[in-house]
Amino acid sequence: DAVNYNSAVTLTGAVAVNTTSGSAAGAAIDFDSTINGTFNLTLTAGTGGNITFDQAVGGTAPLAVISVASAQNVTASFGISATSLSQTTGSGLTTLNGAVTTTGAAGVSLQNNNITINNTITTTTGNGTITLNAASGTLTLAAAADISSGGIVELTGSTAISTAGDVTTTGDAVNYNSAVTLTGAVAVNTTSGSAA
Repeated sequence: DAVNYNSAVTLTGAVAVNTTSGSAAGAAIDFDSTINGTFNLTLTAGTGGNITFDQAVGGTAPLAVISVASAQNVTASFGISATSLSQTTGSGLTTLNGAVTTTGAAGVSLQNNNITINNTITTTTGNGTITLNAASGTLTLAAAADISSGGIVELTGSTAISTAGDVTTTGDAVNYNSAVTLTGAVAVNTTSGSAA
């Protein structure tokens, strides 16, 4: 059954929310307000459950590790600040509308059928990697979806990568692993912090 957090949430310890007990399809997990607190948040919504973040995550107290074990659609309407952000699997669309900032080496790693990024992604630690894998559809990066990474950037869209977003790394590789369609001017710079 669905889990709805209808008010602002402060984590005072690691929290795991799992709606798949008894059904792999799972159910929705919805955060109607902000989430803060320096602890891990693990979410499992199954193959049919959507996860929605309707307000800022980590806006005043960044979270530790945010892990989405499974979901259909994942939607973040505002910014996310955490040590790392990952999604292991998905059966729909992951959409990030707010800026994402991570501070740990694990950086940002997302996998779903389709992924749409509408704002910046920044990893602020030396080895903070970024992996975006639209496993059976399209990876879409809007003009505002500039990537600044402290580590390697891996971009994959099974059918295509559609991008107008710039990519900057601190001397680390940028790999476009699928056919690319430019929807705006794109600059890729791997020399930030390293002239080599």
